Amino acid sequence: MTSTASHWSSRIEEGRLPGGTLENLVGHPIWIYCLDGMGNVSRSEPLRVARVIYVPPIPDLPGAQEVTSPRPRLSWFEYSADFDFTFTVDIIHLSKQDIATVVFHREGISPDSNAWSIDFDLQPTHPDTTALNEFYYWTITVEDEFGDRITSLENSFEVSDGD
Repeated sequence: MTSTASHWSSRIEEGRLPGGTLENLVGHPIWIYCLDGMGNVSRSEPLRVARVIYVPPIPDLPGAQEVTSPRPRLSWFEYSADFDFTFTVDIIHLSKQDIATVVFHREGISPDSNAWSIDFDLQPTHPDTTALNEFYYWTITVEDEFGDRITSLENSFEVSDGD
């Protein structure tokens, strides 16, 4: 299990799921139990999986640490599904100290869209040959009406200072 102050994640092996598949959880209640360092246990309200989404959206540009203007236009490949959905775009800045900060989050983007332009200037990245470069990365998420979602792989890019 991994965690930060407000997020955590855990992987469950298929063999530990009912019938060995996530599909067998659709419609059934799921509880999340948390054990803190003091030994206290808390339980979530019941959650339900409504749909399993297998195909993630695929980001296009910018990517592969491409250098962009301070107001990049993010684009992704056309996505279609047999259910209603919207897109969410996130841009994360990763500093040289490995601190990840969400600098842009936009939900509810139309399923007819395949691009989004940022309406403010991102701070330039500063490559440094003596340390790891800082950079941005972005993801595109598909979310259905039940809150089920799948997120793309990350696409990294750098921002020029306009010179």
